[in-house]
Order: sequence, then C-alpha cells, then structure tokens
Amino acid sequence: MPTPHSQLHRSLRLINYGACFFMVFMTGVSSPLVIKLLENHGATPLQVGLYGAISLMALSMQFIGALLARRMRSRKPAFMTWVIIGRLLYLPALLLPALHPGLQGPLGITWMIACLFVANLLNHMATPLFFSWMGDLIPSRVLSRFWGLRTAWSSGVWVICYLLIMSLSRVSSFSFTPLFVTIVWVSVMAGVFDILLFKWVDEPPQKPFPPAHPLNILLQPLRDPGYRSLVLFFGAWHATAVCAAVQMGYYLFAAMHLPVWQATLIWALQGLGTAVSSKGWGQLAQRRGSIFLLRTGMGFKILIAVAFLLITPDTAFWVLIPVCFLDGMWNAAYGIGQNSLMFSRSPDQDRAMFVAAMTGFCGLFGALSAILGGSLIQGLTNTTLPSPWGPLSNFQILFLISALLRVGMAIWAWRLEPDLPRRNDPWVTDLLGVWPFRAFHYPVGLYQNWKQPKP
Repeated sequence: MPTPHSQLHRSLRLINYGACFFMVFMTGVSSPLVIKLLENHGATPLQVGLYGAISLMALSMQFIGALLARRMRSRKPAFMTWVIIGRLLYLPALLLPALHPGLQGPLGITWMIACLFVANLLNHMATPLFFSWMGDLIPSRVLSRFWGLRTAWSSGVWVICYLLIMSLSRVSSFSFTPLFVTIVWVSVMAGVFDILLFKWVDEPPQKPFPPAHPLNILLQPLRDPGYRSLVLFFGAWHATAVCAAVQMGYYLFAAMHLPVWQATLIWALQGLGTAVSSKGWGQLAQRRGSIFLLRTGMGFKILIAVAFLLITPDTAFWVLIPVCFLDGMWNAAYGIGQNSLMFSRSPDQDRAMFVAAMTGFCGLFGALSAILGGSLIQGLTNTTLPSPWGPLSNFQILFLISALLRVGMAIWAWRLEPDLPRRNDPWVTDLLGVWPFRAFHYPVGLYQNWKQPKP
C-alpha cells in the first residue's frame, strides 16, 4: 500500500509532467505563427491588442471560479472538465480562420477573438481551483523549490518546441497553412493530455467554509493590507508590461520584417533563459525570500523595452537574441516570486479567492493596458516623435512609455516589505548560484561542486 510520502512524490511528478505537456500546448497556440496568421489576415495594432487582451480579460472569471470552489467537495472534476473544454475550443478558434475561405480576413480575426475569449473564460474559471488544490497539496517547506524545478522543466520543453517550430518553418517544402494546422492540432491534444494526468493527482479534502455573503468573500483579499499591496503592485506591473509586450511579436513582423524562424528563435531563447535559471531562483527564494526575487528581476525588466525601442531591421535579430535570453531569466524570478507570495500570503480556507484577487486584478489591468496600447499605436499612425537617436515611430513611442513605467516599478519593488528577515551574509554569493551567473566561478566553478552555505 503506498504511503502518504510516496503518494505526494507521485503527485508532484505528475504535476511536473503536466506542466511539460502544458508548454507544448502553449507554444503551439501562441507561437509567432499565430501572430503571422493575424498579419496575413490584415490585423490592425488595435486588433493585435485585443488578441493579447483576450486571456487577461477572461481572468475576471476567476472570481466566479473562487466562489464556486467554496461549494465544491472536490475541485478535481470541475477543474478537469472546464479546462478540457476550454482547450478544445482552440481548434475551431485557430483552424477555421486558417482553412475556411469565408473566414480569411477581418471576419476571421473576429471569429478567432470571440472563440478564444470563450475558451479562456472556461480555462480561467478553473484557475483558482487549481491553485487552491496545489496550495493544499504541496508542503510549504518545498513550495518555492518545487515551483522553480517545475518552471525549469516546463521552460525546457518550451525551448524544444520553439526550436522545432523554427526548424519546420525554415523547410521550404512546408507551406504556412499545413504547418500551422498540424502544430495547432498536436498542441491542443497535448493540452488535453496534460489535464487527463490530473486524474491520478491526489486532492486533499477542502476545509469547511463558514457561511459568508458573496460580497464579503470577494472583498476579503483586499481587506488584508499586506495582500492588498501585493495585488496593487502586480496589477500595476501587468499594466506596465502588457501594453508593450502584446505588440512586440507583431512589431517584429510588421516593422522589422523578420522571417518566422528568426522570431521563433528569439522567443525560444527567452524560454531558455527561464529554463536554466528557474531552479536556482526557487532555491534563492527559499533563502532570501520572494520579495528579493522581485527586486532583482524588476531592475532588469527595463532592458527588453529599451532593446525594442532601439533596434532596427538590420540589428533586431542579433540584439534580441541575448536580450530575450536575459529577459527570460528575469521572467522566471518574477514568476516564482509572485506564485510563492500568492501561496504563502493567502489563508488555507479562502486561498481560491485570494488567488482570484491576485490574478483577476492583474488580468483586468493588463487587458485594459493591452487595448490602450493598441489604440495608441493605431491613433499615432504616421506620427513621429523626435529623440536624440532619431524620430520614434508609433510603436517606439509605446515602447518608450513602457520603459519609463518599468523604471517606476523597479523603484516600487524596493519599497515592498520583505517576506523573510534580512540575512547577514552577502546576497551576491547566493545570486551567483543561479545559472548562468554560476559561470562566473570559472574555472573553479565549472569543475568543482560549488555549494551554497546552509541557512
């Protein structure tokens, strides 16, 4: 008979495997091929902004999911059903505009946005169930390390998938439509298989909830001063980043005229940065705290906005290769820090609603920002802004705004209250334990098993 310890290890392995299949799904349904399809259909910057805002707007459904979670004895059946249906909806959303002659053009873009919105409503309604389930299952003593390892494995799959898409897009015998259809079909099947694995993941029983008015339940996370400050911080960061991020892929095609394989390789390198550093960030969060990761990451998230501001068609590929690799590292630090804080600062009983408050408000702020960013670019068409390095286009004006806002977010991160007491030993030593910073120990560090001092 399996012991609770062996059952936990089996569940954690399945969660890791599921994360890898989830990344196959994500790369297939959000790769540069999708952005290229939008460009082929004549999408405007505003429509690209709407496309980027779909998932974020649907995050508001997490409040509904959190309320429903309180009435469920078991979260597993609802979670699996909602997500599987949501992921299957990606097939008509992406394949019909690519295959049906009547949906090629503005009508196809409208169909895609509408179907993806419904799919994301279902997916995000299940998110609080997933995170509350994981919060009950994963012991807090290993939470950050496990999340870092999970991120490392899934990001490695991200890199492999993007490199495969890049290689296939370079084969001249593969035309765009058959390649796109095949990748979407395989990725959606992987996304469904990811959820089927959760049938064998243990689910601890939920603790009974005291009766409460739905409005009080919704407002409870915002009544906690510490958690409210985190919600505001992460919401502001999403607004700062998303306004420019949803336009970056489109900018590479529409203004920089990069081929699909180069754009795909750039995003693959971003995933590689996440993969090689995530395990180290998770260990660092256990020692220094999640706020330390946010402070470290925010200071460097300015780099990618500045890079997109300055690149030209001749320099874009070579500049973005190292920049996106480094940006992937800071994405890992930010993501692990946010998830760790979301789990550790939320109570066991109402974790689903606290998760919904964090992710829901981030989605609302990010969605509004994405739409405003697309509107700004479209409204500034044929408008330039003088600068020391030459006139700025409408896209570059948005990247400049995002860069300035990121400076403000980096300052704000240093004003957040630490989640762990300050240590006396130098933090640089811990930071050099994160790959690829560990290479600075060369030549000794590459040939010896360098270990961190134990806390």
